[in-house]
Parts: sequence; structure tokens; C-alpha cells
Amino acid sequence: MHESVLWRELKSKKLGGFKFRRQHSFGPYILDFYRAEAKLGIELDGFYHFTEDGLERDIKRDKFLHEKGIEIIRFENKQVFVNMSGVLEAIEEQCKLRVKNS
Repeated sequence: MHESVLWRELKSKKLGGFKFRRQHSFGPYILDFYRAEAKLGIELDGFYHFTEDGLERDIKRDKFLHEKGIEIIRFENKQVFVNMSGVLEAIEEQCKLRVKNS
């Protein structure tokens, strides 16, 4: 549900004219959202990600993706509802920064 709420804001180039993909496969992983031109992955994290097992898996996953040149930014699920404008601002800033530095 959190993903669908954020997706409404990202699809159809609504955020800064940037194109995002939803549920994008990369290697053995699936990114919640991905902006290919910026090599930027966006992840929404629920409770599981804050368990010991979840944190270990996220570290391993992020390391793999980072080695492929993909930066991951993470948001807690609740941030989508509590601070959508802040989430969108952070995503847009990272998109601009990643393209500028590539």
C-alpha cells in the first residue's frame, strides 16, 4: 500500500520530469523504484527491515548494488504518509545530484 501511494507521485514523470520504474529487477534483487539514468534505487522499509535479519540482508543487498554503481535511498513506510513532501524532495534532490555527478 505504501508503494502504491508513492508510485502515484512518481509515475508518468510527475516528479521533476524524471522517469521511474516500479518493481525493477537488478541481479537477484527487486528494487521498489528505480531511476536508471541516475542509477538510483528507492526502497520503502517496513518493520522487517529493522530486525537483525532484515538489517543484515539490506546491508548485503546495498553492498551488491553499490558495487554496480547504484545508490539506494531508504524511507520508512510511514514517512510516505507523514511527510510525503519531504520524501519527494529528497528523491528529487538525489536524482539531480546523481545525474550531475555522473
